[in-house]
Amino acid sequence: MRALATALVLSILLFLPAEAQKATGRRLKPWLVGLTAVVVFLFIVFVLMLANRIWCSRRRWGAPLTS
Repeated sequence: MRALATALVLSILLFLPAEAQKATGRRLKPWLVGLTAVVVFLFIVFVLMLANRIWCSRRRWGAPLTS
């Protein structure tokens, strides 16, 4: 069963790039591609910082008070 799942995942990974390489006739301008890359990068950083803040606040709540 595991081999079947592995074969399925590999076939999807191999066939999807071939489909993506077909020319659609619409191309984005280079500045728009760069802007999209920057926005996606900043969004990923935002999500990681948010997850870090939540993770650290949970750790602080569980820590005993030392006075």
